Amino acid sequence: FPSHDISSNKIDNVVQTIIGQLKNEVLSNIDKGIISLSDLDINDADYAKFQTMVESACLSVQNELLKALELGDQDLTGEVGQQIKDLANESSAKIRESVDVMKSEIRQVIENNAGLPKDEMKEALQTKFDQLSAGRAKTIANTTSANVTSGMQHAVYKDLGFKMMWLTQRDGLVRPAHVQADGSMQGVDGYFTVGGEKTTRPLGPGLSAGNSINCRCQLFPIAE
Repeated sequence: FPSHDISSNKIDNVVQTIIGQLKNEVLSNIDKGIISLSDLDINDADYAKFQTMVESACLSVQNELLKALELGDQDLTGEVGQQIKDLANESSAKIRESVDVMKSEIRQVIENNAGLPKDEMKEALQTKFDQLSAGRAKTIANTTSANVTSGMQHAVYKDLGFKMMWLTQRDGLVRPAHVQADGSMQGVDGYFTVGGEKTTRPLGPGLSAGNSINCRCQLFPIAE
C-alpha cells in the first residue's frame, strides 16, 4: 500500500495554518471589542495552498502505485488526470465546509461566554482552538490524505484494467461495517456495499460521514 503519512503531515500543517488564522483574527477582534464572526474570512491563498498540496499528494500516490505494480511510466493523463482535478476540487470544498463548521463552533463559544470579562472569554476561546488544533486538524488531514490514496488507487487500477478488492488495516481500530467489507470484491456494477451504503471505493461517493471519517481502508488490485 502507498503510505499517506507524509502527505497527511503536510496537509495537517496547512490546516493548522488555517486554524491559526481563525484564532488570530478572533482573538484580535475580541481585543477590539468585536465579537461577531460575520466578517471572518480565510485567506484564499491558504485554500489554494491546501488544493496544491492535495494535487501533489495525488501525483505522489500515482507514482507509488505504478512503482508497486512495476509498470514504469504510463500515460495516465486522461481519466486519472481528471480524478486528480476532481479530488483536489472535492478536498478544497470539504476544507471550506470544515472551516464553516469550526466557525459555527467558535461562534457558539463566544455566545456562551458573552457575559464574561474579555480575558475569560479569550481563555475559553483558546481552549476551543487548542481542541481544534489537536483533534480536528488531524482528522481533516488524515481523511483528506486517505481519500486521495483511495481515489487514486481506484482511478489507476480502473485505467489499467484491474478488478478491485476492499482491504482494511485488519487491526482493532477498524469499524464493524468495514470489517464485514474486508476482502470483498467490487460488484459487476463496480460498487462495494459497506454498512448498507454503496460506493466505488473507501471514502468514496455514497458513503456517510460515519463510514468515511478517519477511514484507513484501501483498494487492492486483482488482475483480470
